[in-house]
Amino acid sequence: MTPRYKQILRKSAEAMLAAVEVYNKPRFEYREESFAILSINAWELLLKARILQLSANKPSSLYVYEKKKNLDGSTSKKRTIKRNRSGSPQSLGLIPCYRKLVSEFGEALDKDIQLNLICLTEVRDNAVHFYNKPFELRKKVHEFGTANLSNFLNLSQEWFGEDLTQYEFFLMPLAFINTAQSRKAIKTTSDEQLAIDYFEEAQKSSKSANDSGYSVSLNVEVNLSKGSSKQNVNFVKFTNNPNAKQVHLSDADFKERYPWSYKNLTQQLRKSIPGFKQSQKYHDIRQKLEKDPNLCRKRYLDPDNKKSSFKNWYNPNIARLIKELYLKED
Repeated sequence: MTPRYKQILRKSAEAMLAAVEVYNKPRFEYREESFAILSINAWELLLKARILQLSANKPSSLYVYEKKKNLDGSTSKKRTIKRNRSGSPQSLGLIPCYRKLVSEFGEALDKDIQLNLICLTEVRDNAVHFYNKPFELRKKVHEFGTANLSNFLNLSQEWFGEDLTQYEFFLMPLAFINTAQSRKAIKTTSDEQLAIDYFEEAQKSSKSANDSGYSVSLNVEVNLSKGSSKQNVNFVKFTNNPNAKQVHLSDADFKERYPWSYKNLTQQLRKSIPGFKQSQKYHDIRQKLEKDPNLCRKRYLDPDNKKSSFKNWYNPNIARLIKELYLKED
């Protein structure tokens, strides 16, 4: 049976694909707004998939909880699941999902990803104002949207070991959407200029030296040249086919069994153990359990060279054992 987090991950990819397909329609005036709405939905599902992956696929990890009022008017100490109008459990939104990833698993998103999502959320929240959009505003949304897709693909690979290039995500370059005439025909309103200024400020706030692979915005340049399509074209694809001449990735199974980084593990222990400290006692217990391949695996920078740098990844079961030993030694 497919794990729940993989089902949500697949829905996330489908939502992003819908965003791209709507954006790339030949004649669609609600292009930027629709892309922002659907792409933000895709990111919410991506974060939910990550929470499920790190929470042993427990649906309750995505529920919203509340404390109800007692008959005497006091607030109950017991938390209950908040229900929507139909009576189904209400799930976390984008921002609460991110807060939970940070507070429970220490899983903070790259600063450029955060800024990119804030800008696209601004487009979504102000969609009603974006009518008769000037070229400059469309250009900004395209730049942020292109970076959003790139960030989405890279983070899916980093978190889940999933190769989503099969979906062929790409936004049609503006060179094929707008003409020079359309740039001059529509003037910028005060609200639209505020949005443009906001986006430009966000671009300036991006980290100057970013080696993380994530971006706030990306500019796509299109150059047309005469000649055979076989000339000057070199494609690189990601694939899991060991017989292909492409980059070979086999991360999905690894990430499913060992989803926690050291940061995730430590944050979980900090929440579950009263007065927990990253003391020598903790490190001694953890290092002893790391010898068990069912609990910990090393990922080498160069898989063929065991002397290369590596990073430990953990199975969530290690947290229970560390907690037992940590409290026992007290």
